[in-house]
Amino acid sequence: MRFLVSFLVILLTMGATQAQEFSHPYSKGIQPVLSQPLQWVGAMSADAPSLPAAFSANPQAWAFAPYSAKTVLPTTAGSDVWLKFTLAATAAPQSWIIRIPRLTVQKVHLYDLNVNALEPVQSAGLAIAHSAWSRSTRTPSFEVVTSNVEKTFFLRFEHHSAVPERPELMSQSDFTDSSEQVSILIGLLLGMFGMLMIACVATFRVARNTVFLSLAAFVATTFLHYLVLMGYGGWRIWPNNPYVTQAMQWSAPLFNMAACCWFFAQASRARDISKLAYRLLCAVALGCLVLAVVRLAHIDLIERSLLSYWAMFVLLVIIAVMLWLSSRGMRGSIWLLAGLLPMAAAGGSRLAYNAGWLTSIESTLVFSIVLTQTGLTWLFLALIWRNRAALVSSELAAALNDSDAATGLIHERVALIRLPQMLRRATQLKLGCGVIMIRWLNYAPMMRSLSPEKQNALLKHLGQVLNRVARDIDTAARLETDHFMLLIEGPISRSTLSSLSTQILTACIRASDKFGQPNPFEFHIAIWQATLLPVSAPEVAEALKTRLNQMSFGTKRPVQFVDAAASDQTEDGHESNQRRENRVAKIDAIEASPSVRAVLMPESPQK
Repeated sequence: MRFLVSFLVILLTMGATQAQEFSHPYSKGIQPVLSQPLQWVGAMSADAPSLPAAFSANPQAWAFAPYSAKTVLPTTAGSDVWLKFTLAATAAPQSWIIRIPRLTVQKVHLYDLNVNALEPVQSAGLAIAHSAWSRSTRTPSFEVVTSNVEKTFFLRFEHHSAVPERPELMSQSDFTDSSEQVSILIGLLLGMFGMLMIACVATFRVARNTVFLSLAAFVATTFLHYLVLMGYGGWRIWPNNPYVTQAMQWSAPLFNMAACCWFFAQASRARDISKLAYRLLCAVALGCLVLAVVRLAHIDLIERSLLSYWAMFVLLVIIAVMLWLSSRGMRGSIWLLAGLLPMAAAGGSRLAYNAGWLTSIESTLVFSIVLTQTGLTWLFLALIWRNRAALVSSELAAALNDSDAATGLIHERVALIRLPQMLRRATQLKLGCGVIMIRWLNYAPMMRSLSPEKQNALLKHLGQVLNRVARDIDTAARLETDHFMLLIEGPISRSTLSSLSTQILTACIRASDKFGQPNPFEFHIAIWQATLLPVSAPEVAEALKTRLNQMSFGTKRPVQFVDAAASDQTEDGHESNQRRENRVAKIDAIEASPSVRAVLMPESPQK
């Protein structure tokens, strides 16, 4: 027990000694030696200018406390915190960098009592333009140089809330390494979020779904939020405007929350399920937008604690609405809600850094960016999957709406739309085309004599035959209950059209044994082939129907061709008269032969 107690005392003593040193996150070489470790004291903001001089005159009057590992600098709007440390003397001058890892500190001043006890040697922070900083960095950083005598420095913190981060002391090489990590981090940020925004916009161009635009806005505001969080906004985008730097610390996340609420309002389809849930999300988004604008106009009008509570409220509203929508049947809301989990973990990583569990701010930001990007990518993929499922469903519905359920052939209205388009192409490109119209002669008596199962089997078999005969560019359609049509794209020849009709008849004749009927399919087939003369779709359909009606009067040829002029009734009458005259002439010639006359008129004199 004595050994354990002694060991714990030694550990606590070493921890307390180490805690009064600066933080060294990138230390790989020698470290500066402190003659006096870090100490701190609180003072009113009004007494700040006289504090260094008063300390120089009477150091024992100020009770500095040791800076331990759990020390939180209790800065407020009216109270500052002063840190004091002394660098040991060195034979040659050595340059060191003091960095304040906190990105939201209001003002930090570095005093050197050996130079000037009243004015700060270097200044940085949100309230000071980045161009006025002594070092061009994204975080408040100062340069101190040792000499052959001990040098005492003060760090004065002005902030509206407590500062839990410990200042970091590093060499020039370590500081350069950290700057390179920042450059890599910014490149990672630009690449990841930039590619995702481009993907969202490109998907919107293809799918014409506005939900991808809302996701792009969400990604853009998240990108802006991280730029501000990393200090890149005040460092590069608006380096001479400290007011915007301070205002955007909370306006950027508020813009991000507004875009988040609007995205989930659109992506969850809350408008179709519940008007109340949709209006709640829209109201919260509008509230975030108003607070962001107010924050830009008046920085100190809203306290940071209230904004933190508001952020928590927004997150709870989104989670509650998505869970409620999922309970109402919108299972896709759970998949969208899953995208918030990595983002919540990213926020937790920043809280872990503020609590001191993570010591490297660059590592924390990388972890946070990767988690946020993972959540956004998940949301993008979930939207892609849902949009694909909706597209497949709409295509299936359109296919069912455009095709006949019994035969699987295209409906008549679709065929009548495609027929004039095919004729127009044939005329413009000087290509032939063809139209085959089929009439099922014994359709009505066959259906009355069969059961519904066999009726469906007959119709399905005929649809399969026509779809098998038709090419990919052709159209097989069902016009009426007993009429069917094939639109044959050109170029096509007369013999090919005749061969297609023969294939249809052959396939249906072979089906007699399959259905147990002597002749289940009796067809008349009329074929129209395009000529060089322009013709309209109604004329083609009328010509085919006329030829099928003519074939109903005892013809023995089940397949007949019809020209475009066959739709002309005058031409039909002339053709009919010509055939009648030819038949009469043949009869007259037969009757005029001697053998026939001997049989018909035996009383006539014989030669």
